[in-house]
Amino acid sequence: MRSLTSGLWIDTEFIEIAERVHLPPEVRNHSVVRTLTCAANNIVCWANDIISLDKEVKRGDIHNLVLARAPGRARSASI
Repeated sequence: MRSLTSGLWIDTEFIEIAERVHLPPEVRNHSVVRTLTCAANNIVCWANDIISLDKEVKRGDIHNLVLARAPGRARSASI
């Protein structure tokens, strides 16, 4: 769920435009490319959730993997 709230999926689509590269649908939709895209998205989201945890706790943001995975636990144990 977290990766769907990040906005990174649209960023990966814009890479082709920014880099002036066109991936044919059979490449873009290949299982390896989709798996790598998903993994990259997850890594960015997870790193962001760890780095921004204090700020998000202060403003009551619930879209944070650390908070979702360990409700009621100490932050150090959640990370």
